[in-house]
Amino acid sequence: MPAVETEKVRRNLVLPQPLFQKLSEMAERHGTSTTDLMKSALKAGLVVLEALQTPGTEVLIRDSRGEQTVRIVV
Repeated sequence: MPAVETEKVRRNLVLPQPLFQKLSEMAERHGTSTTDLMKSALKAGLVVLEALQTPGTEVLIRDSRGEQTVRIVV
């Protein structure tokens, strides 16, 4: 069965050079494009923002160094 094509929206995005540089370096490390990495980051950010709408909710990142609480100001 063929994939269903969804409508797409084109937006211009202006980023500070240091942020774009970090994005480019991370995309290269992960073997992906900056566009695909931005899409992934936006999806993850939306999940976090949705979760944080519930009072008392914290988002934690756990890695080998321990836990970090994610704080986002909108």
